[in-house]
Amino acid sequence: MADLSRAGMSGHSAGGFAALKTMHDDRRPQAGANLDGMLAYVQEAGAPGHWSPVARYGLDRPFPLMGKDGNHLATVPSWAAPARHSSARLRCVTLPGSAHGTYTDAEAVLPHIARAPDLPRDMITAGSRWQHR
Repeated sequence: MADLSRAGMSGHSAGGFAALKTMHDDRRPQAGANLDGMLAYVQEAGAPGHWSPVARYGLDRPFPLMGKDGNHLATVPSWAAPARHSSARLRCVTLPGSAHGTYTDAEAVLPHIARAPDLPRDMITAGSRWQHR
């Protein structure tokens, strides 16, 4: 049987938002992680009126914010806010050279797909939101 007193949550992008929002609303998750997800209801996360409750009020359990290259507390206002309002330990980590999709399975899967002999390379790289080099 699962020991829910020792459960945690993590998610990428909107899943990271959902993981931390769940922590805000539910006492059971003891830790969480947000992998390059904004903590706002709109892409332009600068306006506090659009921030999630996590950004506005913080959390009382530990959670890292892991961002793509360029996303950190100084550049993502909805990340800086919980750093000011949380009573728990918060870590912010930025992975140099990464893109939003770096935190997904695409990093491991797409290179194998791209090696398929009959698949044109531009089908994988052209306009790909996963491409980071």
